[in-house]
Amino acid sequence: LAIVLLCTIIQNLFGVGILVFGTPILLGLGYDYLQVLGVLCPASLAVSMVQILTIKDAKVPEKKMLLQSGMGVIIGVGLLSVFVVPTFIYAVTAVTMFLAGALRLNKSFQKKVHGFLTMPKLYFYFANGVFHGFSNLGGILLVLKHNLDAAHKNQSLMHTACVYLVYVVLQIFVLCLSGNADLFLHGLLISPFVVLFSVVFGRKPLASFSQKHMDLALGVFFVSAGAVLSYKIAH
Repeated sequence: LAIVLLCTIIQNLFGVGILVFGTPILLGLGYDYLQVLGVLCPASLAVSMVQILTIKDAKVPEKKMLLQSGMGVIIGVGLLSVFVVPTFIYAVTAVTMFLAGALRLNKSFQKKVHGFLTMPKLYFYFANGVFHGFSNLGGILLVLKHNLDAAHKNQSLMHTACVYLVYVVLQIFVLCLSGNADLFLHGLLISPFVVLFSVVFGRKPLASFSQKHMDLALGVFFVSAGAVLSYKIAH
């Protein structure tokens, strides 16, 4: 609960957090990957709903964006059912953590990756949906694209929250269809606390930090998480 509430603060500030931060932390603590999904997905769904209902001066994104995201995440969750091997999941998460750290600590690399993500033929929302459905970490690239694309911060947050809502709803739906509905019991019990925490605190706790300091702190966290997971793979 403490980990999820901490990640809730981060999600209110950036649009993502519960899955992007909660996944490597819980994996590092030894939780099974499906257990991680069961705990985090309902909480992330709850925060995304709060954000969509409370973000002001922002429009819901185009249906095409949400449709591509939905199609991608369904395929990604399907792949997960085939490749849900602990060592493989650790490896994917560790590599993603190092990538996320580099994106926060190196602005030149960040701009190059953003340029790649905006290529028309990439079909970013579909590809990122596949990645998210498999890894639970699609928020890393989603935030990068939306934050650099949108001049209006609230609009960026709205786009991210709406896509995240699609991600999580379909993750839960597909996993329930595959006979894993019981996984989400703990996540459902935590969700009311997450909603209350999100409504009361919102973006206030971290709002006083400068972007430079936030990037440094996040970069160090991602690299550290990647190192911990790499250690677990090696041992």
